[in-house]
Amino acid sequence: MALPPLCATGVGSLPDLRLDLALARVARSCPILPFAPQLPQAGPGRGMIAEALEGPALPPGLTALLAAARAGAFPRAQALKSQLAGPITLGICAPKAGGLLHLADAVGARAAAQARAIHTLGAQAVIVLDEPCLGLASAPPRAAVVSALRRALSAARAEGALVGLHCCSAMDLTLLDELPLDVYSFDADHGLEVALAHPAIGRLLRRGGVLALGLTPTDRAPSVEGMEARLRAALLSSGWGIAELGPQLWLTASCGLGLCSPPVAERIMEATARLARRLVSGCHPASFVVSPHKHVE
Repeated sequence: MALPPLCATGVGSLPDLRLDLALARVARSCPILPFAPQLPQAGPGRGMIAEALEGPALPPGLTALLAAARAGAFPRAQALKSQLAGPITLGICAPKAGGLLHLADAVGARAAAQARAIHTLGAQAVIVLDEPCLGLASAPPRAAVVSALRRALSAARAEGALVGLHCCSAMDLTLLDELPLDVYSFDADHGLEVALAHPAIGRLLRRGGVLALGLTPTDRAPSVEGMEARLRAALLSSGWGIAELGPQLWLTASCGLGLCSPPVAERIMEATARLARRLVSGCHPASFVVSPHKHVE
């Protein structure tokens, strides 16, 4: 399934204390690809790790997103996105929670349940594993990482979901070659040029994968014009163009916004949405045709 080019979406967490406020923020900035918000400031059980280890299979943010979608809050939505902690990060952050394969199966079961719940609305499910610890030296050996991630991702994919991986640290990008991924989400504010030049990213794009570019910074005021110029230059340098890759590029903040203030989160999400509109307006819709053979590795 191809979504419209350059969809704006979110990574996962927002700073609100109430889900209705968070979902209103999502509806304003991410109408095509809304996401289920995690609210870490709303209580100790609302963060990514706590939700994965102690919460229900359908976390509060996803339950609220589904209810809002049923009520017509997202009339333009073409898919619904949920993000949950992956087994590598859970194993490092909660070592007493069980072995890696046990965690992979538990995450896979949650991911599959979330995909099924989204599909009951007739919407395409996008399920993303959040793995900020993949770039740490304390991560498990490569073979164990690949095995665990494949198990979890495959469970959601078996339910018809588009599956992805989010990592906001500098991970080994060759892992992308070994995983059944539709989406790779990353901190493009700090790694855009390196990622676009990497052969594994080129291979992901040529097989139809999507890059969720976390281009909007969370630590300073974003410049929409500056982000656009940077993205165009980086794509051109790597042999791609906006018109080629539009349907394979999503736009997000560089990471979750759960620790920001609500006004800052609003500015970041609006800047991401404005960047998406600006990029799309500069290209005729008919030009959004992927032409991978133009890319020279």
